[in-house]
Amino acid sequence: MANENKRKRCAIIPINRSDLSFESSVSVIMRTLEAYNPDSFVIIYAKFNEPMLAKKLDPFLKILENDGKVVEKISVNKVVKEDPIEDLRDFLKEKVDCEELVLIPTSGANIIAVSMGLFFSQEKLSNVNICLANYVFGFGPWYRLYYPFVPRNVEKLIEVCKDNRRTAQNGKFPLRDKILHFLDEERNSFLKEIMRISLELNSISNSIDSSIELRFTNLKLNGEDLKSISYLKEKINKEIIGSSEKGSKPNRFHQNQDKINNILNLLGYNKLLVIKENDEKIGLEDFVEGKEKVVIDTNLIFYGIHSYEIKGLSIPLCVNYEIESYKYKGKSGYDKNFSDLLFDVFRIAVRKANVLPTELSFCDEMIPRIDPQLLEGSIILSADQRAVEFWKELPLRKYAEVFKVELADSIRGNLPSLPNLNSTVNLNANKGDESIKSFLLIELGIALKKIFSIDVKVCLQHEDKCVIPSYS
Repeated sequence: MANENKRKRCAIIPINRSDLSFESSVSVIMRTLEAYNPDSFVIIYAKFNEPMLAKKLDPFLKILENDGKVVEKISVNKVVKEDPIEDLRDFLKEKVDCEELVLIPTSGANIIAVSMGLFFSQEKLSNVNICLANYVFGFGPWYRLYYPFVPRNVEKLIEVCKDNRRTAQNGKFPLRDKILHFLDEERNSFLKEIMRISLELNSISNSIDSSIELRFTNLKLNGEDLKSISYLKEKINKEIIGSSEKGSKPNRFHQNQDKINNILNLLGYNKLLVIKENDEKIGLEDFVEGKEKVVIDTNLIFYGIHSYEIKGLSIPLCVNYEIESYKYKGKSGYDKNFSDLLFDVFRIAVRKANVLPTELSFCDEMIPRIDPQLLEGSIILSADQRAVEFWKELPLRKYAEVFKVELADSIRGNLPSLPNLNSTVNLNANKGDESIKSFLLIELGIALKKIFSIDVKVCLQHEDKCVIPSYS
């Protein structure tokens, strides 16, 4: 328990979202611990979130309790009985034994968020400072991940306090050693390393705005270098690979260029364009927005589909067959390190997707044979022109739409929009670009270390805070 002479601060956190409830709630709790260091956490949860709370969130809450925090879990049914706004107001007024009240509606449903906003704007409690805080999640490539395993600048804090002073502090993540074991549950080595690097950076720096930067022996690579694909390829090959391989011959340069090209494609650096029926080209992020089922061909794994937030993503089992052929049967011109990276990238995509049953063979034949009921109303994406033309001539076209995808010669930019977090605070700050760049740069540092065995550090820009990738 907190010292009686210490200012008592309570965080009120509702958990009753129907989507991303675990990711949003654990992120809110961990960021709130870091920014506010409350003495008490009051968790208001919905009945349908009880299984998630017991299985996934309770281990994090137990860590807080072991750290001396008071954690109180209350069913929303005990708080809201008739009038949601009045009932929540009465409940919050009972909690004014706290000298400071932090209301965080981010992981709550609309009615809770609105009620918290009204309580904040209308109530004036003597000797109690009330703050309304919200976190802007630029999910994008970080979809299905959560804080502190994502960079801090991906989950911005917006705060408004009654006394017009900033209450949140810029703190380092304080429980690194106590939360590190959660990484052991991640079996994907590449994703595990992305998460570990994010955790380490959050634990050694308190910066809320620092961007990711890669540092090599003789130069740095950051978001400013993500101008064009051709510029980035040349910089990596000439300045990074060249400096680590002295005396390289011209043919070595071209071999590296092919490897770099494959790496950037795989990691999702190129913007992807969908070609519509009238030959109009539209960015993949915009095209899939709101689509209930997006079925992909194997080639989109090679084009970085894992780094997109596609809530209706479906992957046919034949994709698994083809990717495993590259890894275990040597059916490609790729070396083992790249094949390992490819397989881990595929597994990241699978964790965000539904899997459609097919026979274990090649997708150009198997996708049209998928049960029509499973494909009804879906869109099917492939970068293979021949396959697209072939599928459009089959009965498949009567119950699904087929589109070709191509690589643009440009690096991905902003996300189309941020998820609706039911906030009563203005959340129009667009962090999509920063979210994508952070993910791409961390990925690239890990991949270059593995493929080329060069010295690289993942750092925070303008700070001497770095982590060395380790991926085997």
